[in-house]
Amino acid sequence: MIPIFVTLAAFVFAILALKSYNIHIAIMAVTFYDLSSASGLKKLDEYLLSRSYITGYQASKDDLTVYAALPTVPSDEYVNVSRWYKHIDALLRISGVSGEGSGVTVEGSLVAEPVATPPAADTKASCCG
Repeated sequence: MIPIFVTLAAFVFAILALKSYNIHIAIMAVTFYDLSSASGLKKLDEYLLSRSYITGYQASKDDLTVYAALPTVPSDEYVNVSRWYKHIDALLRISGVSGEGSGVTVEGSLVAEPVATPPAADTKASCCG
């Protein structure tokens, strides 16, 4: 069994990587648009009425994606979003990783570049020069 702090650390690093995105979030069959608007928060609030997590029965990357898309802590006016947000936030705090950082830039593609293979050496042996 993987220790809980390893799982939570992976969860936290994913949220930190996603925190800067705020356009729209597509999750399986559900799409949440503009979570900085009242209408976007209302749709998310209605969605979370009967759910503890965005998908499934435990915190997942989907929760991190939506959490990262929220520009501020949601108002208590959105009871379900507020409940969910506080829960995900608590999971992040329990992990011991803060959202603060100095900034990092990652450039290049996520796909590994093919390694160049050196040309094959001449297989003809010269015995006498």
